[in-house]
Amino acid sequence: MISLSVIDQIQLLAFWLCFTRVLACFMNFPLFEEVAIPMIVKILSALVISYAIFPIVKNPILQDIAQNGGNSVVLLTVYYTISGLVISYIVKIVSSVVLSAGTVMSQQMGLGNISLYDPTSLSPVTPIEKLLKWTLLLMIFSSGALLPILKGMVLSFEKLTIINIEKIKSMQHFFFDYFKTLFTVAIMLSAPILFTNILLNFILGIISRVVPQINVIMLSFILSVFVGLCIYYMIGEELYAVAFENYLKILGEWFLFVKN
Repeated sequence: MISLSVIDQIQLLAFWLCFTRVLACFMNFPLFEEVAIPMIVKILSALVISYAIFPIVKNPILQDIAQNGGNSVVLLTVYYTISGLVISYIVKIVSSVVLSAGTVMSQQMGLGNISLYDPTSLSPVTPIEKLLKWTLLLMIFSSGALLPILKGMVLSFEKLTIINIEKIKSMQHFFFDYFKTLFTVAIMLSAPILFTNILLNFILGIISRVVPQINVIMLSFILSVFVGLCIYYMIGEELYAVAFENYLKILGEWFLFVKN
């Protein structure tokens, strides 16, 4: 008969809190957010990461437990889970900027009505949006950009504690600038195709006035797709480089806020 006994309940509670935040972060981290990833894989991955980083982060967690008492398990679990979800949501929003740019580009190219059902995200997506998403994921994993995300998660155990809960009150000003930056980046990424389409419509408007016999509406459908694909081909390399650079820049601003 197997008998298990817990020698240090405080250490066990600290590990549980570490695990809850890591698991909450994994819910929206790149690749782990996909529905195709089984929940058991997410839980086991979070368990392994928690075991690896626990010696580093246990001191701030133990301070939280000492501050609130060992009986405040529910309160501490809720706080660590919500803070982990907020961290993962911030990371997910940064990657969604590229998806927003892909949606705008697809609409300007006349591909807005061509949508595919994505079983991994349980939502319809456009071809350009899907291409941008997976290209960015490949760049993140191949360049090691996932490591700063994990480092920011580890750093959150030291800074986003219940003892430092006053820091949360200053988040609203950061989020105003944060979402403003996200909107600016999305417009910047889609700007080449956006302004090219505006110029194309302007030229077609002049042609319709000069030669009324031409069916400008039918012509615009063909030209929008052709010109859009040509522009996308010409700016593709620069587009991905700028998207990846801004991805790291925005994440850096978030981690700097957490660190300070």
